[in-house]
Amino acid sequence: MAAAEGIRTPTDRAVASLEGSAAGVLLGSGLAIASALGVRVVMARSLRPDDLGAVLLAVAVTSFVGMVASLGLRSASARRIAEQLALGWGLGSLAGELSFVAYGARRGWLARKAPESGRVDRGLLRSLPPFAGMTLINQVATWLDIVLLGALAPLAAVGVYGAAQGLSRVLGQVSDSASHRFLPLASAAVAAGDEAGLAAGYRRSRQLAFFYLWPALAPCLLCPQALVRVAFGAHYEVAGSALRWLALGWLARSLAGYTEEALVARGRAGQVLAILLGSTLATAALFFLSVPHRGAIGAAIAVAAGQGLRGAAGVALLGATLRREALMPVGFVPLWIAAVPAVAVALGFLALPAAKVSPVVVLSTVVVAALPAALGPAGSALRALMRGRRDRPQ
Repeated sequence: MAAAEGIRTPTDRAVASLEGSAAGVLLGSGLAIASALGVRVVMARSLRPDDLGAVLLAVAVTSFVGMVASLGLRSASARRIAEQLALGWGLGSLAGELSFVAYGARRGWLARKAPESGRVDRGLLRSLPPFAGMTLINQVATWLDIVLLGALAPLAAVGVYGAAQGLSRVLGQVSDSASHRFLPLASAAVAAGDEAGLAAGYRRSRQLAFFYLWPALAPCLLCPQALVRVAFGAHYEVAGSALRWLALGWLARSLAGYTEEALVARGRAGQVLAILLGSTLATAALFFLSVPHRGAIGAAIAVAAGQGLRGAAGVALLGATLRREALMPVGFVPLWIAAVPAVAVALGFLALPAAKVSPVVVLSTVVVAALPAALGPAGSALRALMRGRRDRPQ
């Protein structure tokens, strides 16, 4: 019996590997989020009791503290670390959400007699249902793929897909963060009736978003096996194919641009809700068709197809003028130029024997070749920020 208990299958080793890396990944992510928000708030000199930045900082810090507490309370069994981390993250997130309630209470929004700024806006309330539906669908989409895959495929396929999905989530975070500047610009252009300004802002935002996304997208797309080996070890190299399909989905979304934000700016949030619902249902249907035959790769193909459908539907609903501007070939030229160095490097590695090239070398070289795409706009933004600080009256 003792001998049998000492035997570890490849699945056991894979689970242990994921559990061992989960602590570092989640703790590092929590610390990075807390640090980034803290620097943002302090640099803006807006760390005040009534500042929303302080509330956002509290969300990140409490999540991080919850994870640290969970590690301190975890049992000696390494196999329970994932459950303890999840518990800590949940408690920290709950405390962070409660900080928003405290913020509203401090501003008097929860008082029986609300201040003038907190009076009920009936028109605003009537416009909220589509946004509530979008939030609900987005939340469901974060776990629907894993649930369906777990029901349709063996545990090993869930682990392979989970590794690929964990790496691809970075792409979604970068893409979403780059959209925040476009929505207010698009709303202002729509309010002013400036269709030309809206089209120019759309093209520029798509270009900037792709530039910032490309350093993370390039390794997922061009050398996914090397990325997975460096991140998780050789046992998970099979997840590279799934990661490439997930990256293709984000490539399709990035080429389409911020179609949904443009539709929201035009007051057509209901159409965005229909796009999200339709793409989510299509993805779920493709899971049932592809996962039983292709496992984790079939799941990644279904998700990529759903992403492509979402981008294509958004472009189709933009309206004739903006759609024509969005699909003009000249608008894609800067994107292809930015991608050329990393693509050339990846093709060069394909000509070499794989056994003679370290995955670390392949990954680092592709990333370095892709970085200039983001460094140019980042440098311009930093110079503009420094100029603004110098010109600011003391």
